[in-house]
Amino acid sequence: TTMDQEEHSVEVRKEGCITIEEMPSSSSTLDNALQSGDFLRPQQKIPFSMSALKERLNRLRVAKAKEEQASKVMEFHAGLSPTENELAEKELDRTLKKSDFAEMSVIGQFNKGFIITRLRDHLFLVDQHASDEKYNFERFQKKARVETQRLIQPQLLDLGAVQASALRDNLKILEANGFGFEFKENEDGYVIPLLVSTPVLHSWQFDRSDIEEILAVVSEFPGVMYRPAKLRRIFASRACRKSVMIGTTLSMPQMQNIVQHLGTLDQPWNCPHGRPTLRHLVDLQNKNL
Repeated sequence: TTMDQEEHSVEVRKEGCITIEEMPSSSSTLDNALQSGDFLRPQQKIPFSMSALKERLNRLRVAKAKEEQASKVMEFHAGLSPTENELAEKELDRTLKKSDFAEMSVIGQFNKGFIITRLRDHLFLVDQHASDEKYNFERFQKKARVETQRLIQPQLLDLGAVQASALRDNLKILEANGFGFEFKENEDGYVIPLLVSTPVLHSWQFDRSDIEEILAVVSEFPGVMYRPAKLRRIFASRACRKSVMIGTTLSMPQMQNIVQHLGTLDQPWNCPHGRPTLRHLVDLQNKNL
């Protein structure tokens, strides 16, 4: 054979039961390809301008700033009339975030009953008593534990399977409301709850209807701290008596605390008795003022 044929031949040898094929050296072929330029990648010039890049980045920054500013635009149409309370609450709920209360600056106290605050270009009127009352009310709702009194004779609760299951799964919520239970197995082998203690709050009487009210809610919303209507009325009364009253002169730190507490509430727009806590007063950029 010729030399070219020898370079392209394949040597085959046996090593045990494995067949090994050895390709001839391809260094000469590689050298030829490199010399001919076949392995050189095509090149392309890409136009680039540092000034154009900076201009594009600036446009993106401006667009982002406009989006952020647009998200901060606040519009209010409801007035201070009680007939517009529902509209006012919807506007406040839609427009204000919890973090906005921390950003509000206190301007001062008006008529020893209201706190005037500013958020960006808007002034708000805060009812000092209603706001403090709502804060105390929600604090009672979440954290208060009610004293209990043990019954002389445990009462059998004839609950359905769903209610009995909800009671066991949410036992801590019922105990926080002042109800105590024991469980025993009946003749059919089912574990049934027995009421052994009830809440003690002055002349208020609590019974099975209050337990069923709690179970109806926690069955739909497991783990949610719920208070029966009787307890909510008691908490509302206590929160009212505990709160800052109209006619009380407040210092700047006291006013700031009342305003910032609103940002911690689940429903900050009115007190338990329905009195508004906060209303939009004026838009300082309104040219019609």
